[in-house]
Amino acid sequence: MEQTKRSCCSRETCCGIRVETGGFIFAIINAIIITGGTVCSMYFFGMMLSIRLDPEKMREQETNSAFLFFTIVISVAFVGAAIAEVFAVLLCVGISKKKPRYVMAYLVFGILAEIASLIGILIFIWMEWGEWDLVSYGAITLGVCAAYAVLLLLVKQTYIVLTEAKMRGHRKLINNKYDL
Repeated sequence: MEQTKRSCCSRETCCGIRVETGGFIFAIINAIIITGGTVCSMYFFGMMLSIRLDPEKMREQETNSAFLFFTIVISVAFVGAAIAEVFAVLLCVGISKKKPRYVMAYLVFGILAEIASLIGILIFIWMEWGEWDLVSYGAITLGVCAAYAVLLLLVKQTYIVLTEAKMRGHRKLINNKYDL
């Protein structure tokens, strides 16, 4: 009697859950987290802008180069969060409407964001080497990047499943059209 090796995962399911369902759950959670980040960025951006527009507060901050640095960082974070929000919504729409092109757009964005994050973290760790408290924050962020990379594999598999489903639909249409 030959035993076959069983796996809980196949091309379209993992642990009994369809890949599209898992991808959609990730898309919703991702959109919620990104929305929170965007709201926080807008709040801090507004705070910095109000300080910049208030002449009395600005005189206090004119010589403070850290203020300028944080203004730039928060501005970049706000723009980044807004772009991430657009792609998070694109992923949700792509999975729910079964549009593989939207899922691929998110996948490309995710890979580019992952690369940019890793470069930024490595530069941060390099600049702060020896300050172990700060380096540990970088290590934690590296762990988050690793988890996000695994979730990008889920997005990739969702893209593959959606593309294959779309191809099957085209084959059915062609077969039905020319069926006599």
